[in-house]
Amino acid sequence: RKNKDIPEGGSKGAILLSLDHQDKGESAFQKYVDALLDLLLPSSEMVDYYKQTEILFLGPDEGTADVMNWASAHARTRGASFWKAFTTGKTRSRGGIPHDLYGMTTRSIREYVTGCMEKMGLEESNITKLQTGGPDGDLGSNEILISKDKTIAVVDGGGVLFDPNGLNREELVRLAKLRQLGRNFDRKKLSPEGWYVDVEHAELSE
Repeated sequence: RKNKDIPEGGSKGAILLSLDHQDKGESAFQKYVDALLDLLLPSSEMVDYYKQTEILFLGPDEGTADVMNWASAHARTRGASFWKAFTTGKTRSRGGIPHDLYGMTTRSIREYVTGCMEKMGLEESNITKLQTGGPDGDLGSNEILISKDKTIAVVDGGGVLFDPNGLNREELVRLAKLRQLGRNFDRKKLSPEGWYVDVEHAELSE
């Protein structure tokens, strides 16, 4: 049984680490969560002008997917009644639904996009697309696997893959299933106008 309370708004919570503490992400996240719980849970040390129960729902993003279990368990340890709902993205053993396995984010966005195309009378196979997020990631790989458009460019952490005639769909699907960066795209499957620029390339000429 899933939680019935679905927040209709939200915002990003960012933790900015100094250059000499880039390896302290998990510790910083734990302190961040503790600080949030300090504000959410009743305490004689806090002055509460709101006088109402407040609940936050935390969702994983860059660098925090692996600590959602910890945050939920820690909220329980701190006595939060809402600990099960405190984080999404937990493992199935903790009552979570793996977003990447079911492509939940990708599918919800695609419902919106396909609805727009239907309203405008457009055929997806005739649409060109530039995709940010490559075949190595959750969202990028799921988008490649379920889309039918003409993808002309993919930008990921490794570089930029481009072909004005459309990137070879079979090759994109192969990379998506293997969760590999665009740099592993078989260059023989690019048209004469296609190219790839890696983030490590420098001083390139035509």
